[in-house]
Amino acid sequence: MARQKTSEFDQTVEMDQVQVITPDEVIEQTTITVDIDDNLADKMDEEQLESLSSELIDQYESDKRSRSDYEATMKKGIDLLGLKLEDTHRPFQGACSAHHPLMVEAAVQFQSQAIKELYPANGPVRTKVVGSVTPEKSKQAHRVKNFMNYQITEVMEEFFDDLDQMLFYLPIVGSCFKKIYYDESLKRPIARFIPVEDFIISYDTPDLRSSGRYTHVIRLTENELRKRIVSGFYKEMDMMGNASPETGDIEDKIQEVQGVTRDASSKDKIYTLLEMHVDLDLEGFEDENNVALPYIVTICKDTSEVLSIRANYYEDDEEKKRIQHFVHYKFIPGFGFYGLGYVHLLGNLQKSATTILRSLIDAGQFSNLPAGFKARGMRVEGGDTPIGFGEFRDVEGYGDDIKKSVIPLPFKEPSQVLTQLLGAMTDEGRRLAAITDMQVGDGNTQAPVGTTIALLEQGTKVMSSIHKRLHNTQKEELKILSRINADYLPDYYPYDVEGISRFVFKKDFDGRVDVFPVSDPNIFSTAQRVILAQTQLQMAQSAPQIHDLREAYKRMYEALNIENIDDLIMPEMGEKPLDPATENYSMLQGRPVKAYGWQEHEAHIAVHTAFVSDPSNLPQSSNPALGQQMANQLMQLVTSHIAEHKAHLYRQMIEMESQQELPTPPDYNKENPAKDDKYESLDPDTENKVSIAQANVANTIAQRNQALIQAQQNQQAMQDPRVQLMQQDLQLRQQEAQQEAQDDMMRNDLKN
Repeated sequence: MARQKTSEFDQTVEMDQVQVITPDEVIEQTTITVDIDDNLADKMDEEQLESLSSELIDQYESDKRSRSDYEATMKKGIDLLGLKLEDTHRPFQGACSAHHPLMVEAAVQFQSQAIKELYPANGPVRTKVVGSVTPEKSKQAHRVKNFMNYQITEVMEEFFDDLDQMLFYLPIVGSCFKKIYYDESLKRPIARFIPVEDFIISYDTPDLRSSGRYTHVIRLTENELRKRIVSGFYKEMDMMGNASPETGDIEDKIQEVQGVTRDASSKDKIYTLLEMHVDLDLEGFEDENNVALPYIVTICKDTSEVLSIRANYYEDDEEKKRIQHFVHYKFIPGFGFYGLGYVHLLGNLQKSATTILRSLIDAGQFSNLPAGFKARGMRVEGGDTPIGFGEFRDVEGYGDDIKKSVIPLPFKEPSQVLTQLLGAMTDEGRRLAAITDMQVGDGNTQAPVGTTIALLEQGTKVMSSIHKRLHNTQKEELKILSRINADYLPDYYPYDVEGISRFVFKKDFDGRVDVFPVSDPNIFSTAQRVILAQTQLQMAQSAPQIHDLREAYKRMYEALNIENIDDLIMPEMGEKPLDPATENYSMLQGRPVKAYGWQEHEAHIAVHTAFVSDPSNLPQSSNPALGQQMANQLMQLVTSHIAEHKAHLYRQMIEMESQQELPTPPDYNKENPAKDDKYESLDPDTENKVSIAQANVANTIAQRNQALIQAQQNQQAMQDPRVQLMQQDLQLRQQEAQQEAQDDMMRNDLKN
């Protein structure tokens, strides 16, 4: 929706050029049309801009002061990490300056564990179809997933590095931010990690979505700022002579820990910009409902000049909702806007553990190298330098007992109580930080599934809840990236990956496909994933008749991050239809084969029957027992396959006799009998009619087959030599009986 601003018109005219103009005509001639993407700072007068700049900078300073205590806590917490090597002179020269590694260990373990889940090797994006699934939507979802994974892993070079850094920063301070936006200079999306010290939000804000104001502090070199001005992204400004970046307490402390300081003699100009996402009611650009609209206002903090004002809503959005560019990652939800980190959870415990650790080390040092008092007049060669191992020193001019002049202080060995207390505190801290190692190998593989799952959840529930929050926030981040693709991608975008060329359409990001992270919100580690996959496999093996063993093994391999799983697992039955001879070849190799409904089943049965009836085709082995076993396995495969063909043949006979076409037969898998490959069932009425018709023809088929089998049996019996001898004997007896009857008739005739 284009906004309009009405400017004042010049009322000075010549007397001979007076013309009456209606108010409507005046407005039409003096209206300035403003596009939604225009920099409104170019349309406003300097007085308005100065007033707006002063007001917004005051609000920024107020927001920053409101979290001064929060920044002080962060500053102290960074000191507790012990990342800076230092010598201490308190409480005495040479005292131990070591820090307990509890917080650093927790942060490093969390970072190394989380990065694997949130950024897998093939990319962090997966998709699902919104609404009913169609082949077209499925292809669209596949294109979106492939492109976004390519975009994040290959195009957005900063994505991994910023995510990796954020995941170390997050557990320490509790809150981090990511900014996802389209960079006009790079012509691609950017996903930047924004540390908490560079993101200032109003003190009464519960969350980002409902906030009326938040500020991103940006630092640019003079050249980078000049580039943006030349491109038209920012309006012209006066480059001041001296410009130095504004830093806060947290950033100063981080630079101190890193050992980095800005050289006072450096001539590099660093400008501090305040990019404020704020709701404003700008004069001349008022909303028709008199409500404040969302804008992005960028102010140079060094000069207090407004560089840009841009609308932050879509032109066709009647509600004018703010377009989100930031996401807020929280470690653990706190009492307000900011999350809690290890600084808050373990800060006091870390401080106490460090104190005890230093006390133990100092006690050990004093025990090994004791100190004390000596008489003023006593002179020892070497002065106060500690005595080395096996060293004896001269004492000058002293005849009395040395013990009377040297009094060592009574230092004790390191306290066992403190040692035990330090161990207990460390265990409590590790348990609170959820970094206790899972002892996967200690579990009982024969334990009930419920027991395994209960133990797993008990040891991982804290980290699991943290991972769910990360998963949820990354989902928001991916949705913003998807929205940017919908706004800025060309209509057709081809790209190349290893071994293949792909493409994606701008319309693929039309909302019909939902994007979300590959990570599972309920599983945050490889060990947890393997345990669950192993449990699934055990259950499937215990009841294979109701489980898909192939899928169970596949999930187990996926949990172990095994690549090229399809090369490892034998292919499913019937991936390709084969001719009878090739089927025999496959069965000889022990490979599964499958019959299809459209094949010539009688021909297949004849070839397979002839194949197994030929003894030369049976496997041979020097070991008779092994050879017989191999032959039995081959016979089982062939017999089972012939049965498939017979089943299809009988179904065809039913269709032919009943003159009714049936749906495509179920694509059964003998390894997984529960799958029917989405068999298209008949409606109840049709199914009943078909059943009655099939019952009539089934008896006819059965009688015909019985008669055929009886005829075959009779023919085989006729070919039996024993039957032929019996028939010849019967014929001879019949001939003898006939001959005797004729002889009796002849004898009777002679008597008469």
